[in-house]
Amino acid sequence: MLTYPRFVRLPVYPGKPVINGLKSNAENDSDRQKPIENELAQIQAEHAKLKKEFDQISLENRGHKLAWDIHGVDAYLASKKKTL
Repeated sequence: MLTYPRFVRLPVYPGKPVINGLKSNAENDSDRQKPIENELAQIQAEHAKLKKEFDQISLENRGHKLAWDIHGVDAYLASKKKTL
């Protein structure tokens, strides 16, 4: 029967923390973080663009609804449906 030790000692390197048995240094962390930061900036720029477009379309939609009310388009269409 094989027995395994309950606790496994991980190597300790002075000045560098050991996480799950792997060395962690600031260079590797920043290298992994750069693509994520770039993607975040891209998503934020796209969000700002889409929000601006949404605001413009929302304004146009309110304008169309107001124009229909002013010109009585709903009443006109309703009268046409009654005659058919």
